[in-house]
Amino acid sequence: MSTSYLRFSDGDESPEGICWGETDRTGLVRVPLAWVGDVLPAMVAHANPGSTATIPEPDVHPQTIELRLADGSADVHLLLAGMAVAARAGLADPDSLEVAERLNTADHDDFEQLPTSCAESADALEAARDRFEADGVFPASLVDAVLERLRSDEDRALVKKVRKDPDARAELVRRHWHVG
Repeated sequence: MSTSYLRFSDGDESPEGICWGETDRTGLVRVPLAWVGDVLPAMVAHANPGSTATIPEPDVHPQTIELRLADGSADVHLLLAGMAVAARAGLADPDSLEVAERLNTADHDDFEQLPTSCAESADALEAARDRFEADGVFPASLVDAVLERLRSDEDRALVKKVRKDPDARAELVRRHWHVG
């Protein structure tokens, strides 16, 4: 939906670059808190006041992450399935650590950008459709339906226009979200 791309505007912290980081809020993935040393027992004690249980030190420290790629209009079922496909691909790819190092915001800030319109999203999905159709997670007919929906909304020029024109922006939101 075209309104999904309105969040990509100057000064907004919506993720635009295909990257991750520990403190950078513009990445698709943020890893904000490493639970190391005395932090884990203190967090558990804070979450469970009055408990006297001893918290064993784990072999691997848990880690929190923020996945910041979707907006509120995303189809949650497709989103979660897509995230599962991406996670499986990342775990199976022997080059994953190299890719992670290349996409870390700590090293630089020049990254490939996310699509900025439905049309660009359709192009990106078309280019990567084999990855999503692998193992039957997303049947070809579903990918075709999503591509048709994305391409049915000729929004490439519209999204650029509404970023600068508040009246056009209001009309776009009214057209897609008004229920009365």
